[in-house]
Amino acid sequence: MLPHILTLDLGTAGCKVVVFSIKGEMIGSGYDSYPLCQQHAGWVEQDPKAWWASSIRASREALRNSKIDSSAIKVIGVTGQMSGIVPLDKKGSPLRPSIIWMDRRAVSQAERLRKHLGGKYLYEITGHRIDPAFFAVKAMWIKENEPEIFKRTHIFLMPKDYLRFRLTGLFATDHGDASGSMLLDLRKKDWSSKLLAELDIPLEKLPLLKSPNEIAGDISAEASRLLGVPINTPVTVGSGDAICATLGAGVSEEGICHDVTGTSTIASVCADEPVIDRKMRVITNCYGVEGKWLIEAPSSTSGAILNWFKDCFAGEEASIANETGRDVFELLSEEASHVKPGADGLMLLPYFQGERSPIWDPEARGVIAGLTLAHTKSHAIRGIFESTSYLLRDLIETIEDLGISVREVRATGGGSKSRFWLQTKADVTGRNIKSLKVRETSPLGAMILASCAVHYYRDTKEAIENVLKVDEVFEPDRSLHDLYSQNFSTYKEIYQRMKGIRFG
Repeated sequence: MLPHILTLDLGTAGCKVVVFSIKGEMIGSGYDSYPLCQQHAGWVEQDPKAWWASSIRASREALRNSKIDSSAIKVIGVTGQMSGIVPLDKKGSPLRPSIIWMDRRAVSQAERLRKHLGGKYLYEITGHRIDPAFFAVKAMWIKENEPEIFKRTHIFLMPKDYLRFRLTGLFATDHGDASGSMLLDLRKKDWSSKLLAELDIPLEKLPLLKSPNEIAGDISAEASRLLGVPINTPVTVGSGDAICATLGAGVSEEGICHDVTGTSTIASVCADEPVIDRKMRVITNCYGVEGKWLIEAPSSTSGAILNWFKDCFAGEEASIANETGRDVFELLSEEASHVKPGADGLMLLPYFQGERSPIWDPEARGVIAGLTLAHTKSHAIRGIFESTSYLLRDLIETIEDLGISVREVRATGGGSKSRFWLQTKADVTGRNIKSLKVRETSPLGAMILASCAVHYYRDTKEAIENVLKVDEVFEPDRSLHDLYSQNFSTYKEIYQRMKGIRFG
């Protein structure tokens, strides 16, 4: 019987479990959701026990749908949401709900950290800007607001590491997830003694650091029974979902950029050494490819703008979609395609929720510029597709400004379903855009790490060569690229002229 790999992907809305062949083919999948708890403004929590329950149900569903004998599962991979914090007691029981990445309660702690240590100082050690989203700032909040919980905490884990603990009993994390904690010395690949001392966080409360393609241990008898997989199946350490997604997109060398477009757009590349940007425009993580670091340029909104437009202005298209069974975004793409490139001078600034990279301006706002009475709804739709493509170009050029070349882009996420959008991105960026057979690449990245852990492949590069499958290549139209290059200059100028204005 051919070996298969089971991967658990602990997302924000639910747990997705996929059964892969060793060639990276999706044989079966399962999904189970869990709620967000938002008791106060800016607070977002989840119950770790709900994660575990969902992973059990999703695993059993994936195995049923795969129609293989469970004895074919030879290794388990793990990935999941990053930057959350899970305090556990000595028995491994959660002491409170997990404060996840979306939570913004620790604003005052982040600001105090910025004033006390300085953003540049922390960035040079960790490769990250100070933000309430990160694990370290959440730990500060717990220590100050729930001191008894902090005192009783035996270990703090990241979300996916809690799942692995339930599978194997091991308290550990990988260097990639740890580098998103704002407590890891990026160059040393170890917890920063300086930062732990400054924040008064005991080292013994942090998990053991391991490589993402290591075996963490074998699945326990209880977890084996609950998930329906063979006892003593090895479980890998794994890594965070953003890291695994880029790995699953085949980014293993310089020149390849991963564009994941969903609610926002993140452009990611790998480098031979940590990149510390003097302007702090990008963030750097340890990566799942040997001897490489992951450089990320994350935006705030892209697909969210298209979704906003659909909800506010596309009632007619939504009705047609319901009647015909077609996808509403496909209909919006068709409308946009009837407008000539450049949208007859209409342009958007896609900063509808402030902006992260490259400008890192929380006060930035969205702008629709160049409107005339001749413009229609279709022009606005095209403007959204074009402006979010300018955004991708801005992220790529920011990366290239750091000395990292980008020759091609591999697109994943919900935005990669739109052929019109991908062609627009190719025309705007002047680079080939490749869509992939497997669009949800976080589970695939976890599969790659797991396959290397049990030596199905020599290393991650060999695994990528065997499992990555390109669906379609979108080549840029050079004449349109020239047009878009002129418009891109205008796009950047709009922000420069608007950034001194504050609204509301």
